[in-house]
Amino acid sequence: MKFSDKNSNKEEKSIPLEKITDVGLSQGPLMRLFGLYRLSFETAGQSGNGALVSLLGVVNASEFREAILEQKDVLANQGKTSQKATEQSEKELLRALTYSVKNIEQSLKTISDWGIETIEGGDTYGMEEAEFRSLLAKYKLNPISIGASYEELRDNPEAVAEKALRYGARFVMCSWIPHDGTRFDIENTKAAVKIFNESGAILKREGITLAYHAHGYEFRPYEYGTLFDYMAQNAKNFSLEMDVFWITHGGEDPIKLLEKYPDFVVMLHLKDMQKGIKGNDTGSENVETNVVLGQGQIDITGIVQKAHSQGIRYMFIEDESSRVIEQVPQSLAFLKGISIK
Repeated sequence: MKFSDKNSNKEEKSIPLEKITDVGLSQGPLMRLFGLYRLSFETAGQSGNGALVSLLGVVNASEFREAILEQKDVLANQGKTSQKATEQSEKELLRALTYSVKNIEQSLKTISDWGIETIEGGDTYGMEEAEFRSLLAKYKLNPISIGASYEELRDNPEAVAEKALRYGARFVMCSWIPHDGTRFDIENTKAAVKIFNESGAILKREGITLAYHAHGYEFRPYEYGTLFDYMAQNAKNFSLEMDVFWITHGGEDPIKLLEKYPDFVVMLHLKDMQKGIKGNDTGSENVETNVVLGQGQIDITGIVQKAHSQGIRYMFIEDESSRVIEQVPQSLAFLKGISIK
């Protein structure tokens, strides 16, 4: 199998099918909206950690993965490489990648057709960044916020700032603090606060606000409050993007948190939780517990009204379930019915 970056002409890699030991399959929440996956190819004799080749933005990825592994088994049984089979696999890959680009554009068009104008993004789903940004412009989608990993903020915040400026973003959001399994303590918290304050200062010089997206594990007890309280009280150059699902899941009340830290919260993720679900402080839950706004156990109406009264302008619908295409229009309709004074 041959993989190449035809747009930038940077690198080309060939992997004999018989050398492939496994093909990993993963999908993040935004990729779920686009119907895309990441395929990671592990090979025999590979040095170092991570996949030798990782393809981002593949549709029908599960079927493609199975086809690769089945062909690998055929070759193993035959004891020799089939040139015809290899060529066929390459054709399947090209078809998948071509369809992925079309699927991304259709998805952006769908978002635009819903009447959405402001989004949070930053990933290009396997496309060249300039091409992806041109599609955003085509469908009049304004990426007011983009995502950045903890490692990017730690190792090269200047590059994060440059990327945000290319997108015209006013915010950079970090959604996860790395930690060992379910262990998250004050040492993790202090390290994150230091990195967020340092990288946030660099972003601030460019007129960009860094926002941390909590996932619930921050609400573990610490001294007379929680680890989250330590973060909020020591945040000099970063703010909070409040995901109301994860705040609730972690045992807190989003409205009370807005009242406690009115100047700390700058954006919201609006996501409702299936009735009957009991949360915890792990930062983990089945994505299928995401339901249409207003149909779950979270007081979305009260939260939106409170946030609006405090001057919070950006509230993003986030639906990580497999029903996202069906649910988002219903959530939009619910939000339009909320009375704002």
